[in-house]
Amino acid sequence: MDQQSCKKAQCKPYYSEYSHPRLFIHQMCTSHYLDLFITGVIGLNVITMAMEHYQQPRVLDEALKICNYIFTLIFVLESGCKMIAFGFRRFFKDRWNQLDLAIVLLSIMGITLEEIEVNASLPINPTIIRIMRVLRIARVLKLLKMAVGMRALLDTVLQALPQVGNLGLLFMLLFFIFAALGVELFGDLECNNSHPCEGLGRHATFRNFGMAFLTLFRVSTGDNWNGIMKDTLRDCNEESTCYNTVISPMYFVSFVLTAQFVLVNVVIAVLMKHLEESNKEAKEEAELEAEMELEFQIQNMQGPDSDSFLWAGRDLSYTQDNPYGYINSVRDQVDSQLSLVHPM
Repeated sequence: MDQQSCKKAQCKPYYSEYSHPRLFIHQMCTSHYLDLFITGVIGLNVITMAMEHYQQPRVLDEALKICNYIFTLIFVLESGCKMIAFGFRRFFKDRWNQLDLAIVLLSIMGITLEEIEVNASLPINPTIIRIMRVLRIARVLKLLKMAVGMRALLDTVLQALPQVGNLGLLFMLLFFIFAALGVELFGDLECNNSHPCEGLGRHATFRNFGMAFLTLFRVSTGDNWNGIMKDTLRDCNEESTCYNTVISPMYFVSFVLTAQFVLVNVVIAVLMKHLEESNKEAKEEAELEAEMELEFQIQNMQGPDSDSFLWAGRDLSYTQDNPYGYINSVRDQVDSQLSLVHPM
């Protein structure tokens, strides 16, 4: 049920009709202590992966192998419990759960291939085994799920990809125009003993469009772009080609200002706009979820025949002794929960 319908009618949490064992699993999966435990497991897993080295002892190899089995088992149990707690539809609706399940499947696949190679002696390409071992590093991505701020930033980046993609096309157009101009203006520039170059060279030149494009990408990062510009400022004489001392600074300064300052700041502005909208939506969802949670707890404490109840989004609570104090206490609880979700 969406937010609008919940505001118009009384809503119950999706887990209100769970059985006691499933409700216990749900409470365990939504507990902050489980997040801390998984964070600790990931930290230990990172330490064990960092212990691997070239020509390591066989004892260490076996110990790390057992640790990998244990960590994989823990992650499998985590994903299985979350499927039971949230249901398949709600579980797969969360992209982070999809990532966790993908990491678990990759880990199981890697262990299976290693066991087949060792025990069954089947001809498996060793490159595949190495790739599966490298993919274990993806377990570190599970830590991003624990970092609320980082997770919100990543979600914002994904939402802003269409607009950022349009800005990327604008970047490509800018590079294309300046690369073509660079080939026409500085394509015949040579570096020799008479005219040594500070920035231009074998891997930075305007002799063809491809190298000019790569050179401009280097200039956009600020890597010795002033040295490249100085190489295009040469005095005129009868033996060498001269370049206009006005066009060259205009070319490089205009490109640097546009690429490094204007377009990059536009991308940041787009991301900040989407981040602000994402925070606003998250706050509204947290408010509604907090009200629904308190409603569910209050109804369980008071029973179905009580005269006092909380209607999601409205102040309809009533008690005979203090008709207004009850709802004020509920408001305080909602505010306290919201402060935990969105600290100021």
